[in-house]
Amino acid sequence: MEFVWIDTKHPLYQSERKLRFELLYQPFGFFELEELPTEESSLHLVALKDHKVIGCVLFHPEGDTGRMHQLAVSSDQQARGIGTRLVQALEERLKEDGYQSLYKEVRLPVIEFFEKIGYRPEGELYARSGLDHRRMKKDLTI
Repeated sequence: MEFVWIDTKHPLYQSERKLRFELLYQPFGFFELEELPTEESSLHLVALKDHKVIGCVLFHPEGDTGRMHQLAVSSDQQARGIGTRLVQALEERLKEDGYQSLYKEVRLPVIEFFEKIGYRPEGELYARSGLDHRRMKKDLTI
């Protein structure tokens, strides 16, 4: 497996978008992938297997912190540590770039995953797009 940093002009970008749509939007009744206002200003990391995008994560900077979003791993590749490795690779890059922390708005079913990799809840549950979420944060200086 290989990890590659891409941008919105990279040839793998459309494959990344397709994966995000299939896993993060379509199962919840959305019929298209919204164009995120932070798409171009976000870091994009993709996981490749046999030159095919099997995972991705994005990060949008906000000063010395920022928001991780759009973490997705192909259904047939889940439970193999790929999501954890994507997050770890992102965290390493952010540490090198001087970021102090990052946060993620996490859907209720995956809160436990983020707790296991060192994220701590902030605030109460809230609804977003009809789904329960909780903000989770990780200090990168520890």
